[in-house]
Amino acid sequence: MFGHTFLVLNKKGRPASERMLSYAISFGALVPEDEAQALLFAVKGLTGQYQGHFSALPYYVKLREYTDIESRDIWEYELRFTQAQLDRLVRHAWEMGSTYFDYYFLKENCAYHLLSLLEVADPGLYLRDEYNVWIIPAETILQVLALPGLVVKTVYRPSRGSLLRRKLGKLEGDETNLVQELTGDPAMGFSGAFEDLPTVRKILVLDTAVDFYQYRIAAARGEGDRELKSSLRRLLLRRSRLGIASGEPQAQEQGTPPHLGHRSQRWAVAAGEANGESPFLDLTWQAAFHQLMSRDEGYSENSQINGFLIRLRHDSDASRTKLEQFSPVDIISLAPLSTLNRLPSWKINAGWRRARDGACGGCLPFTVNGGIGLALRSQLLSREVYFGFVELTMDFESEFDKGFRAGLGASLGIMVDVVDAWRIALIGGSTEYSEGQQGTVEKAEFRQRFSLGTDLELNIDFAWQNDYREGTVGLGYYF
Repeated sequence: MFGHTFLVLNKKGRPASERMLSYAISFGALVPEDEAQALLFAVKGLTGQYQGHFSALPYYVKLREYTDIESRDIWEYELRFTQAQLDRLVRHAWEMGSTYFDYYFLKENCAYHLLSLLEVADPGLYLRDEYNVWIIPAETILQVLALPGLVVKTVYRPSRGSLLRRKLGKLEGDETNLVQELTGDPAMGFSGAFEDLPTVRKILVLDTAVDFYQYRIAAARGEGDRELKSSLRRLLLRRSRLGIASGEPQAQEQGTPPHLGHRSQRWAVAAGEANGESPFLDLTWQAAFHQLMSRDEGYSENSQINGFLIRLRHDSDASRTKLEQFSPVDIISLAPLSTLNRLPSWKINAGWRRARDGACGGCLPFTVNGGIGLALRSQLLSREVYFGFVELTMDFESEFDKGFRAGLGASLGIMVDVVDAWRIALIGGSTEYSEGQQGTVEKAEFRQRFSLGTDLELNIDFAWQNDYREGTVGLGYYF
């Protein structure tokens, strides 16, 4: 979701068909295996407690890691440097291989140190000077593209998942069911419905099933290889009997390249009314970098990473301004279940947000909320994502009984792209606080986003929480 940048050194005179034999220079944290998926990983990564190292690996190894195993699309931006500049870059990268830097996820990360290599190649570049607190990989792409003549061309390398999704999209009628049968258990044989298909459609069904098994084998990283490869071999044998080559997979671009997405910081101003009688004005600043309701172009679909969001509210009746929300982290990942995906959706957020449910008279508790759930996608209306979470919420505030409240809850929602520029979402949920200050909080939201351009959007939102309700109309600008 956050993105990663690295540098590929192409050998002079090597044809494009052999670019995978080139070397890729990358910078990353050296993380012990037992910390890679733990909370400790986040804490150490944010506070510079890992060593960051440069590494050089064959490009095909990086491609396997990203496009095959992690199913991430890759966009290449070919850079124009002189031979002397390239020689200086290579020598410096070789020197850096014997040392390390303290790795900071927000600032001294992969993107920061990649820019340092480009500055060594051309000392006239001052790329890192623009970043004081944080640096986001996608932002550096925009920065490099803004330099006249530096980027020669852009090349798209689709992931195995993107290639497979394209083939799944070409299936018609019962062909989707046939693929599901073959990927479920090829040992069951081939049904009469498959045998009745024209040869060209049999090829598509078998090629899709083969790609699916190759996708699963890459993602499994050696687990259950024997069973998966046995099933793949059975499909390949059947496919070989058709005797017609599939041809090159002409993958269309899935989504848009990162440089065509919106910028990472956001200002928003909104006018609203609470309980039908109390007008207010909200001013919001968000450091990074993508909201669930915003345009997906250039970003991971159905995801949200809000970092350091601050919202101030001016109450017109009381003529005073208060902090309404401060969220250091607010992440949502909706992963619709499909032939390719069996992973759960999840969410986590932590920060201060004013309570409007009547429990403490509008206090500002520190809240930690996390949830695990499922998502589904359909195209019954246009493009919809249905999702639900089971959530744990803990609020800490001195006005609460025992200074806190904690409880379990659930939420359901639907997000619909009515047209490309108009997205709506309806979300509702309930939390039963059984520890500390007890009570039930029920809430619902109806949100709308109208895209007025790449970086400008109009938002119209309504929210209910127990006996409190509010509506807002506002403009958001990414910069």
